[in-house]
Amino acid sequence: ENITALREAGLLSLLRPKRFGGLQTDIRTSLEIQAELARGCGSTSWVAGLGNVTAFFVAMFSDQTQHDVWGDNPDSWICAVYAGKDTHVETLDNGW
Repeated sequence: ENITALREAGLLSLLRPKRFGGLQTDIRTSLEIQAELARGCGSTSWVAGLGNVTAFFVAMFSDQTQHDVWGDNPDSWICAVYAGKDTHVETLDNGW
């Protein structure tokens, strides 16, 4: 329900480029909205913030990458994963 409400309110498109249907606001505006969301639900704010900042990262990639992510579906949602310096990767028979 929360994701649907965020999407319908446009709050998952804050940092997506306008050419892909986003609002293309700045980081400060996105953080201020996230702070307001947190007044009602910290978890909802956290999810919205992650979705928006990941869109911001994708918006810094090439035009082709942006088109690959949003071209067919401007409502696509991306999740970034950060691996800290202590992350260990191990090669296995079926992958990593």
